[in-house]
Amino acid sequence: MRNAIVIVTGKKGSGKSQWVKTQLLPRALPAIVIDTMYEYGGYGRVYSAESFFVALESGESSNLAIIQDSFEGLEEVIDAAYSFKPHTLIVEEAHQFMSAYSISAPLERLARQGRHRQINIVAVTQRIGDFPERFISQADHLILFQQRGRLDMPKLDKFLAVEVSARVRALPLYEHIHVRL
Repeated sequence: MRNAIVIVTGKKGSGKSQWVKTQLLPRALPAIVIDTMYEYGGYGRVYSAESFFVALESGESSNLAIIQDSFEGLEEVIDAAYSFKPHTLIVEEAHQFMSAYSISAPLERLARQGRHRQINIVAVTQRIGDFPERFISQADHLILFQQRGRLDMPKLDKFLAVEVSARVRALPLYEHIHVRL
């Protein structure tokens, strides 16, 4: 993966985070993972947002930094991610930083300019409808797990061929479709 934006989406329990941890993460190091649901504890050095900045100031480095914290302070971590290169920023529960119509300023900056700093972004959430079109339009890859939400299907139909969208609806749990945009 090089200078890529990857969107991973699918209904809860469909295998998104497991896929990221087992298939993507080993190939995406060094990485920073924003993990508000505390799913990545055994995968790397775990920090709160505050301790992450303390570690940076002291010169400490980690090949895999897991930021487990509440939403507060995480936008600052995303903003700081712009100054590290090269690396991958994995944002679990990405809907906390965007909606169908807006995106946090630090994440939008990374999406638009991160490629110049060799930064990959992996955004993981349950609904493709949580992503604004201007974020999807910057994506290089969609990793689509089962999704059937009536509000999400029109967005899938807009960006994908109808046949692919129909396949996403019919996917068994833990299987995915990879679409290169």
